[in-house]
Amino acid sequence: MKYLFLTLLTILLHTGLYSQQYRSLTVAEFQSEMETMDGRPQIINFWATWCGPCVEELDHFFTLANTYHSHGLKVVFVSLDFRPANLEKYLAEKKFAGEVIYLTDGLRDPDWIEEMDASWSGAIPATLAFQPGSDLRQFHEGSFTYESLLTWLQPDLLALD
Repeated sequence: MKYLFLTLLTILLHTGLYSQQYRSLTVAEFQSEMETMDGRPQIINFWATWCGPCVEELDHFFTLANTYHSHGLKVVFVSLDFRPANLEKYLAEKKFAGEVIYLTDGLRDPDWIEEMDASWSGAIPATLAFQPGSDLRQFHEGSFTYESLLTWLQPDLLALD
């Protein structure tokens, strides 16, 4: 009986840890949240666990977030995985650090991609940087090295100088 209790407790705690590692949002909820983001600079990285270039560049975004957090920079990772179980497994294995959003209908509703940026073909990785409440915005489709990420970021947009 004691073993059964401990096993159930372990499963519940393990499941609770998964659920705390990301938030599930519909595209509409995500777009609404974007409109109400606070005024600090935002970088949104669109990625998936099955995308090799996406996974390779994640450390660059972690470094950026840690380096420029004191400047008010916020980095959000938006997963376009096909199944949340894949994302959960990856997050648990990699000790992922950062805010993660799983788009529940992101792959079923391609119209939102053009709304994020008219130049986006839908390929990932893709990155959006913007300053809420201003016209400062930039978009990049493709992967980054850390150096190319820093070069790409507009100093006016993110005040990284």
